[in-house]
Amino acid sequence: MPEPVDLEAFLESRRRLTRTVQFHRADDLAERQEDLQRRTDAAEAAVRAQRTGDAAVERSMDEPDPNAQLRDLDAEWTALAAEWDERGSSVVVEERTKAELSALTRPMRRQYEKDLAKARKAGGDGAHLREQHAEQMLLTQLVECLVEPAFTVEQLTTLRRSSVAGEKAVDQMWNAVVEVCAIPAGPFSRQPSPTPAGDSSAPS
Repeated sequence: MPEPVDLEAFLESRRRLTRTVQFHRADDLAERQEDLQRRTDAAEAAVRAQRTGDAAVERSMDEPDPNAQLRDLDAEWTALAAEWDERGSSVVVEERTKAELSALTRPMRRQYEKDLAKARKAGGDGAHLREQHAEQMLLTQLVECLVEPAFTVEQLTTLRRSSVAGEKAVDQMWNAVVEVCAIPAGPFSRQPSPTPAGDSSAPS
């Protein structure tokens, strides 16, 4: 007599991991954050100098109190965080197996080999093809793992090239894919990351 099937255990083993990623495209907020960080660092340095007696000169009556500055800056940080949340977006990344992602990009790796052979035959080294194919392969894998909302490769390419914030958003999404799919981590654009198949993201 066959052993009874533990349906709950089977379903649990087939359940895919998911992760929600928050990202922002507001370049103006990123600039404000950098400026706020610079002013905060300066105020904190002034407070430390004041406490240790390392200040070069005594603060005159018309100079701002660095402690009061820090209190004002804290309020600015709170307001900026609220605006980030209000203008932010989120996506849901879902796990895919290494075999699934490898199969997804296999035709692209074959095409890369053909394009590289043509480039070398014409006297080039195909370096530009490597970067181009690496980006498209990673974005194709990313699209497969993004379940809510759904994106196309073209949309992610536009987002990534639109601004620094857009590039960071795509990087955040890819980092989530790396986590849920257990893909070895690597820079998104400068050097190809290893694919789930163990090959370079740029087909070799």
